[in-house]
Amino acid sequence: MLEFKDQLVVITGAARGIGKAVAIEIAKRGGRVVILDVLEQALAENAKQMAAIGYTVYHYKCDLTDESSVQKLRENVVRDAGVPDIIYNNAFFAPHGSIFDAKINDLAKSFDVSVLGYIRIIQAFLPAMKSRKSGWIVNTASPIGVTPPALFGGDLLAYSIVKAGDIALSQSISLALQPFNIGVTVVYPYLVNTGALEEGKRPDNTEFVAKMDELFKGNAMEPEEFAIKILNEVQKGEFMATANPEFRSTLVAYARNGLDPRVEYTTEGHTFR
Repeated sequence: MLEFKDQLVVITGAARGIGKAVAIEIAKRGGRVVILDVLEQALAENAKQMAAIGYTVYHYKCDLTDESSVQKLRENVVRDAGVPDIIYNNAFFAPHGSIFDAKINDLAKSFDVSVLGYIRIIQAFLPAMKSRKSGWIVNTASPIGVTPPALFGGDLLAYSIVKAGDIALSQSISLALQPFNIGVTVVYPYLVNTGALEEGKRPDNTEFVAKMDELFKGNAMEPEEFAIKILNEVQKGEFMATANPEFRSTLVAYARNGLDPRVEYTTEGHTFR
């Protein structure tokens, strides 16, 4: 079983939303947290609030797309706090859009932040973890990376690509790191009210927004609730962690239909299409 008490945990994308909630919950469980983000002001405020409660928290601005920024971060973290026991990758950038209107530059940036950014952080601390022969890596993926919903999956091209990439990344490194006693967990969040659609990021596609609003209404959980549920799952030390109790059966049904997102299928009394 994976424990957070007295462990040094690096969390990316921790200025707000899920990352912030996860950082606070890990601190509540006795972990020492290192929170990272490009949103320097929000990150500093988060750290200030956590420190005022009495949690051990270190915060650093870090651009995951910049190799020198990541290497500087590594030096600062090791100097100030030590070698991390756990890396929790959560940062992402993935604008809405379909194959009809997606911009290549946006897709490239999405991959740079949400997949290569994960790899850069892992590689920064991996030599020390490997030498120590202990550690754990948590990568945030999404059900959309493997089971995109027909309702709006076509409008999430960038998100689908990077989250599928995070799943494949997690599978590959899990095999590579097993001999060194470094575990890997891939997280599949459920619907979470991160506030992204209320913070000036609402896409121009009004039909897509309406579908998302309808889906989230009455179904989404708050980041704090999600953090508790997902960390309970992560602590089991298994490869997959999800806050959606139906996700495992959904995967089975999806596989039986050849991973075809157009097929209507039923699982646990629910019909998907």
